[in-house]
Amino acid sequence: MESYDTIVWAPDDFSLPSEESQTFLEDWLINSRGRTLIFIGRDFDAEIAYWEHVRPSAPPEQMTEVTRRLAKARARHAKERLSMPEEEACRWFAVQRDEPRRQIGQNGGPDDALHGTWCDGGSIDVTKLDIVVEGRLTEPKDPPTGTFGGSFRSEVLLAAGRDVLVRRITNDDWPDSQIIVVTNGSFLLNLPLVEPEHRKLAARLVEQCGPPGKTAFVESGPYGISVYDSDRNNKYPTGLEVFTEWPIGFVLMHFVALGLVVLLCFVAIFGRPLELETGAISDFGRHVASVGQSLVKTQDQAYARRLLHEYHEQSKGETQRDPK
Repeated sequence: MESYDTIVWAPDDFSLPSEESQTFLEDWLINSRGRTLIFIGRDFDAEIAYWEHVRPSAPPEQMTEVTRRLAKARARHAKERLSMPEEEACRWFAVQRDEPRRQIGQNGGPDDALHGTWCDGGSIDVTKLDIVVEGRLTEPKDPPTGTFGGSFRSEVLLAAGRDVLVRRITNDDWPDSQIIVVTNGSFLLNLPLVEPEHRKLAARLVEQCGPPGKTAFVESGPYGISVYDSDRNNKYPTGLEVFTEWPIGFVLMHFVALGLVVLLCFVAIFGRPLELETGAISDFGRHVASVGQSLVKTQDQAYARRLLHEYHEQSKGETQRDPK
């Protein structure tokens, strides 16, 4: 992670960031200047917004199915929200779950006036926004201190009435670095970005990160993000760990199976010993046959003829003509 300038963390659960992950990311901000961490709250379901947009223009024969899917999406989201703390705080924000649901913009009310750094000059038309707020991520009542004692400072980047939508956190321990807390993704996900005014807010968020650099998008499930002391991709498996790595583990298993087959071919065969047939020691014919087999292996015809010639001289006492 040290090679990235910006981290965008969009968790897919409603629990607070763990103490371990907060400490790691704050240390990451300390380690280099000009870094940005963007945390996007989970309390928004784009599937609900999709079916709400589709239903007015749905054909009559599909209206029942669209309504059923909308109700199903709302029920699932309401069930998942129960895992969100009612009122709890971490180092970056405090969660308030049971606040009234509010729509800001097209379907909003008279108290939707925007304020904050991003609204300077009136460049954002609130009547063209479609932002939904349920759970709030507010500034902690007792802001903590950083690793080296620096105090947390908050700046409101975007708010509607008393509801803060985007907040910037800085600390003296983080040189020119920052944390940006976005209450939810109701103006940052794919479907909401269809609205031109939402794209303006997304552009403000990009500009807030500073000069172009490497960006990591981090997703996490029910157990948050995992923190390791070193990069796991640079650790080579050792011992039996190698069998758990793909594809080397799959290849090694085949070599192991082949090796077992080879060992079985050479393994000793145990059982009752066999009695081999033994020939007569005085059988001179076996000696002659053995000598003949040895001569065949040498493939030396001249040497074989010489031995045969000597045999004839010794056995008959006369010189024999060299056979052809």
